[in-house]
Amino acid sequence: MKAIEFKGVWEKYRIKYIDEGRVWWEELWALEDINFSLDKGKVLGIIGKNGAGKTTLLKLIAGMLVPDRGEIKVEGKVSTLMELGAGFNPEFTGKENILINAQLYGLKEEELEMRLKEIIEFAGLGKFIHAPLKYYSQGMFMRLAFSLAIFVEPDILLIDDILAVGDREAQEKCIKKVFELKDKGKTIVLVSHDMGMIEKLCDEVILLDKGKVVFQGLPQEVIPRYLEISGDEKGIGILEKESLRIVFNNGRIFINYNKIPLTKDIGGYLSFFLPKLGNWSSSLNLNWQIKKQWVNGFIAEGSSFDGNVVQTWEMSVEKDKFDWKIKINEDSIKEAHIDLLLTPEYKGWLSLEKKGEFGPFLHKSNWQELSLDNYKGNIIGIRTDGGRRDFPNLLFEVDNAQFKLFNTGYNQESRVIQLCLGGDYISVRANIFPDIDAFEEYFRIQKEELLAQRSINSGALRLFCDLENKSIRLYYRDKEITKWTGLYS
Repeated sequence: MKAIEFKGVWEKYRIKYIDEGRVWWEELWALEDINFSLDKGKVLGIIGKNGAGKTTLLKLIAGMLVPDRGEIKVEGKVSTLMELGAGFNPEFTGKENILINAQLYGLKEEELEMRLKEIIEFAGLGKFIHAPLKYYSQGMFMRLAFSLAIFVEPDILLIDDILAVGDREAQEKCIKKVFELKDKGKTIVLVSHDMGMIEKLCDEVILLDKGKVVFQGLPQEVIPRYLEISGDEKGIGILEKESLRIVFNNGRIFINYNKIPLTKDIGGYLSFFLPKLGNWSSSLNLNWQIKKQWVNGFIAEGSSFDGNVVQTWEMSVEKDKFDWKIKINEDSIKEAHIDLLLTPEYKGWLSLEKKGEFGPFLHKSNWQELSLDNYKGNIIGIRTDGGRRDFPNLLFEVDNAQFKLFNTGYNQESRVIQLCLGGDYISVRANIFPDIDAFEEYFRIQKEELLAQRSINSGALRLFCDLENKSIRLYYRDKEITKWTGLYS
C-alpha cells in the first residue's frame, strides 16, 4: 500500500526584490513535474545540492504547502523534524514545550501522560528539561525535537537534515530509533547531506537538481550520481572507457565499473601536512580547475586560497585500467598520502609476499590499520570473496610510495588503501580484473618473476634476496624457514 504518492507536482514561489526603492516580483519554480510513490514501511532519502527543492518537497508532504499543479496523496499521521526549534518557544522549559507541542500533534491528555516519561528519558537532557530552551545548545534542541516527534507515534516521519546536529553518541541513538520505527512499519522520508547515513537508512533515494528528479533508485546507484554533480563545475572531469568510469570532482576521485560504485563516501583524495601551520589539510580544501582535457584523460590543477599550495593531478583511462599521477609543487610539504576508500564488498588483500583479510568493522572505532609487516613492494591486490561475479578485483602498482591498509570505523564501513608518498610526486596504475581466476593468475606470474630475479636455487633449498628489507630469506620446498626480516647483518 502506498503511503505517499506524487503525480505531476509543480510548486512555485513568488519572490519579492527591492533595490533602491524599486520593487518587483519574479516567479520561481521550486519543483517541476515530480512523480514518485513510496510504499508504507519504507525509508526514502532525498538528496541534492542546496536549493534543489528538498525542503519544499517535505513541506508538500507535510501539508505546509499546497501544490500549484498536480496531485499529492498522503496516508496516515505525519510528524515533522524540519527547521531546528520550529514550533518551540525559547522562553518555555523543555517540559512545557513538550506539553504544548504534543497537543498540536494531536495527542490526547491521557496518551501524553503515558508517554511523557519516555519522551523526557529519550531526550536525555537531565535537569535541563526544566530550563528554558533559550539556554539549549543545537544538539539539545535536536534531541528534544526528535524525542517528541517519534514518541507521538506517527505513520510518516519527515526528517530534514536535523540528524547532522549534535554529538556522535546522540546521532547514533537517533539513528537506532529510526531503524526501530522502520521495523514497526513506519514510513520515513529523510533529507541529508550525510551520504553514509543515507546509505545506511534508506531503501531508495531520489536525487533532485534544480527542482527536478534527475535520478531515482537504490542508495548505491544514486549516491555516486550526487557526488558527481556536487561542487564547482570547473573542477569536475569525467573519463569513461567501456565499463570503467572515473569521476574527478574538486580534489577527489570516484571509481565505477559496470555502473557499480567501487569507491565509498568521499572516494580517493590526498592529505598533506603543512609545517608552517602545524596541521593537516587535504586536496578537498583546494580550488580546482580542469586545465587540459583529451579523449581519455585530463590534467587538473588545485591551489590553496593564498596560492602557496599547488597540486597537479593527471588522470587517464584505458580498457580496465587507469593511471593517476600527482605532483605537489610546494617544497615545504614533506609528508603526504593518498587515501582511497573502497566499498566493504572487498574482503581481502594480497601482496607478492603474503595475503590477508580485512576482517569485521569494529563498532565505535577509529580506523584500524592492518599488518603488512612493513611491506615495501610496489604491488598490492584487493579482492572480493568471489561471491559476486559482477564485482571486480583491483590491482594497484605504484612508484614512489608505500602501501598501508585500513578498515574504517563502524559508521563509514570502508576499506582503505593508503599510499604514503616518498617525495613530491606519486604514480599509480590501477588494473581491474572482473574475473577472480585471471586476478590470481596475474599475481602468481608476478611472484614467480620476482622470485626468479632474486633467487639462487640448490635442490629443494632457495635463497631469496629481499631488497625491500635488505635481508636474505631461506626457503625449503617453497616454505620459508626464516622469520620476520630473515637474515641480515
